[in-house]
Amino acid sequence: MKAHKGIKVAREILLIITFCVTIANVVLMIVEAALNVKENNRCVTFRDSDELPF
Repeated sequence: MKAHKGIKVAREILLIITFCVTIANVVLMIVEAALNVKENNRCVTFRDSDELPF
C-alpha cells in the first residue's frame, strides 16, 4: 500500500509541475506577442517616416 501511495503522490506532483509549466508557457507567449506588436508598430512608423518622397 505504501508504494502505491508514493506513486500517487509522485503523479500528483508531476501533474502540478506540468500544469504550472503550461501556464508559464501561455503567459510567456502572451508577453512575447505583446512585445512583437510593439516592435512591429515602431518599425512601421519608422519605415513610414523614412519612405516619404518629400
